[in-house]
Amino acid sequence: MKEKLTIGLSLALLMLLLGCLEQPAPEENLSGFRDCGENQECFEQALENCEKAFASPKIQDEKGSLEVKAIVYGLEGEKCKTKFTIEDVKMKAEGEEQALANIIVSLLKGKEMACLLPEDQTIDMTQFNREQLEQYCSGSLMEALKSFDQAASQSQ
Repeated sequence: MKEKLTIGLSLALLMLLLGCLEQPAPEENLSGFRDCGENQECFEQALENCEKAFASPKIQDEKGSLEVKAIVYGLEGEKCKTKFTIEDVKMKAEGEEQALANIIVSLLKGKEMACLLPEDQTIDMTQFNREQLEQYCSGSLMEALKSFDQAASQSQ
């Protein structure tokens, strides 16, 4: 457990030094976009058709929950422009693991990624395909995910 805490603290320090802990962006004007609320099917249909829409789904399992703000901006050239922002993260942990959970939460909250998807590609919001994300997406969320991977591979 001490190794996990050390890795987590090192990762947090690295993120701070690299300036990856960003201030939240101002609210976007989404007038004219379909409001899917928490309805994942509504958003996935909009994403499949690359129609302007936004949603705030909550993904939950036994380890915690994740609130995401997802936006489809429509076609940009021949690609579907989207953005995903981690609005809130809650992790269930106890004892020494709580400190690591708190670090992970602070590193993910507010992070975002922008994606330019070919018209024939979609992103399943509950089963993110990592290879697909790396190919089509960029932003502070992708950088945080890469940092987690590096920290995990160094601890093995």
